[in-house]
Amino acid sequence: MIVDMWMTHDPFSIDPTTSVSEAALLMAHRHVRRLLVVDRRHGKARLIGIVSAADVARAFPPDLNPASAVVSEGAVPRPVTGIMAHNVRTIAAGAAIEEAARVMRAHKIGALPVMHGKRLAGIITESDIFRAFVEMSDAGASGVRVTFDLDEDEDLTATMVDLCRVHQARVLSILSFHHRDPHSGDRRRLGVVRLSGDVPSGLLDAISASRHRVLAVVRENPAAPGS
Repeated sequence: MIVDMWMTHDPFSIDPTTSVSEAALLMAHRHVRRLLVVDRRHGKARLIGIVSAADVARAFPPDLNPASAVVSEGAVPRPVTGIMAHNVRTIAAGAAIEEAARVMRAHKIGALPVMHGKRLAGIITESDIFRAFVEMSDAGASGVRVTFDLDEDEDLTATMVDLCRVHQARVLSILSFHHRDPHSGDRRRLGVVRLSGDVPSGLLDAISASRHRVLAVVRENPAAPGS
């Protein structure tokens, strides 16, 4: 799963000379929270900054809402270059979606412009990351999730495929990850298997018997559309 599959292609951008008021109006009309600032002089499009709704709000007088219908283009005439974030962090279109999430979390930012080589190709936001992870995990689909602990060097797929074959369970997905316990601070490896339907009789006991501690069993029965 790569960034290019989840990003917004051809994102809205503005010139460095765009005023703060114009940026606010564009955000309101386009229903976006960020605008890329692109210098198009000399026949090239060069990303020089990013301006967020929070940046715009801070630049407005305290008694004037930047999203208000009464805002005019001349309300805050100074250019966005005075409020935008410079030295913008970017990510490659071919990077893993997990890498985009890691960079956003590490630097406490909500979006990354996406580059295809030296060309600006799009933007990926925290909302896109959430959407990607929800779809990757198939959250909301009917079935059961079983979470259990794992050895560090264990082959999770081999373990679960063998157990599910014996107990005639249909596997929808298998994943593993490291989790730090918020109480003890211990870091451990966990596995999650998603099964179609209910847990077959004996499967949980078989998982426990194979030296794994079952931590959670979550049954997912999404409501019917319109209910």
